[in-house]
Amino acid sequence: MGKKRPTGGKDSSHKEALADFWNAVQDGNIDAVKRLLPSIDAKRDRDYLDRAMINAVYGNNLKLLDLLLSAGADPDPAKDRHTLLMSASIRGKLEIVKRLIKAGADYDRQTKEGTALSEALCYNKLSVVKYLEK
Repeated sequence: MGKKRPTGGKDSSHKEALADFWNAVQDGNIDAVKRLLPSIDAKRDRDYLDRAMINAVYGNNLKLLDLLLSAGADPDPAKDRHTLLMSASIRGKLEIVKRLIKAGADYDRQTKEGTALSEALCYNKLSVVKYLEK
């Protein structure tokens, strides 16, 4: 995943806060993310939060994921192919799967690639399969 900065924000101080937030996410700097989150608006800055969620899921960063979800990040952003839940399922990241579902991710959501369960089955991630079958 590249370090492409999402677009968003209007005034220069907000843009600066967004840039600082994005850099903190990329660096895995939880303290900086925590400090900067109050300047991030879950609706206006959705692109930043969605990309930060991708980083948390792909990096298996539970602290970052929890911070983002508590700030209003969407656990199930609209995607045609893979959802965050599917990505976590493919990788066998059970704790990420549990947190996303608890936060409201739709475990039955069907995309062009299938569902979280079908992906976990395909990649033989049995702990995730057992959890999703409950």
